[in-house]
Amino acid sequence: VVANAVAALSEIAESHPNSNLLDLNPQSINKLLTALNECTEWGQIFILDCLANYTPRDDRESQRTEEEDVPQRPLLGTVKNWRAGRLSAEPELQYVALRNINLIVQKRPEILKHEMKVFFVKYNDPIYVKLEKLDIMIRLASQANIAQVLAELKEYATEVDVDFVRKAVRAIGRCAIKVE
Repeated sequence: VVANAVAALSEIAESHPNSNLLDLNPQSINKLLTALNECTEWGQIFILDCLANYTPRDDRESQRTEEEDVPQRPLLGTVKNWRAGRLSAEPELQYVALRNINLIVQKRPEILKHEMKVFFVKYNDPIYVKLEKLDIMIRLASQANIAQVLAELKEYATEVDVDFVRKAVRAIGRCAIKVE
């Protein structure tokens, strides 16, 4: 129900940009995050898209949002659903899920620090999915998993797609700078 309401409000807000239908605050954000586990994959995508558009009103609200303990279980549940294959059937759906996961990882990489293997590229992934996974891997790279990441990136450097090989080699450099 929550996801359907968010989807409807998002659609209305798109057609009426000056309306303030999705007035998010830290409390409603926590409620939306809690509802993630109860939603279908599409519902999770709508909620994550809505959360990605949240902008704190002032510095105080921004600090309060950061200081509050964001429920991590719903986010991990979303990733585990994706890992279980429910979101990997369609590449387009997989891409949307990866984009949303990438937004989460930009803000809180610690949430998925133990889930690196989920983002390893498969030979039959479309290029846009491969590139999104590559970006997430770079964001999750840390001193603890750098050997695993570099071994995987080394494999990507032997692919036939020249553009992807270039990006994989560039990713090795980005990881070196990050973990330095």
